[in-house]
Amino acid sequence: MGGANIGPELSEVEFNALIKLSKVEEELKLIKSRKVNCASNIEKILEKAVYDSGRWEKWLNEKEKNLDFYKLSPERRSWLIKTGAIYME
Repeated sequence: MGGANIGPELSEVEFNALIKLSKVEEELKLIKSRKVNCASNIEKILEKAVYDSGRWEKWLNEKEKNLDFYKLSPERRSWLIKTGAIYME
């Protein structure tokens, strides 16, 4: 074997860790207690980056082809963000 594409698996781990850290920010109220200067908003930032890139459209199934990103279920949008985040710089 000449090589293997492990990028998607590693990016999923990285994505999940970032989301977990953003939840910690909220749960520990780090912003309100001034332990951090501002919220990372990483979920919203990644969502916007993936949406603006248009890459999410290539993973739509036939039933979703005519739907706007924000008409998809939260679970589906989350999957599309996680999948598309590997391509964001």
